[in-house]
Amino acid sequence: MISTRWLPIAAHSGTNSIVLWLLATVFFAVPLTAAVAALATKYPAAGGLYLWTRHDFGPWHGFLAFWCYWLGIAFLFPTAALLYARVGFSALGSSYSSIGENRFYLLAATLGLIWIGLGTNVVGLRIGKWTENLGALASFGVHF
Repeated sequence: MISTRWLPIAAHSGTNSIVLWLLATVFFAVPLTAAVAALATKYPAAGGLYLWTRHDFGPWHGFLAFWCYWLGIAFLFPTAALLYARVGFSALGSSYSSIGENRFYLLAATLGLIWIGLGTNVVGLRIGKWTENLGALASFGVHF
């Protein structure tokens, strides 16, 4: 709900946006937190959204929830990596911000961030989310 990319939009809207952020917290974040806490208590096994949906609504709904969630992540992750690569180039200063305008360097940085995010083994150094538990790769969509 709150990230650096929304701050300029909120600042442009003025102080009225604070009321909207508070309403979003009360009517979205708090109920979502309560629902996730209740479901995690009811089904403590790993699997999250897929298992919750499958146990309560059946296999078809579990399958559908898994694929909708996975597709959302599949499109969100590269977009976020692209955004952070561009912001990273800009944060390095004005001499590097022009590199962020070049599509080749931006694509290379984005692919590098995705590579690190999914897990790498660079010169014996393990980096990334999946390298600690390689068994998580087998259930990629469930543990994402």
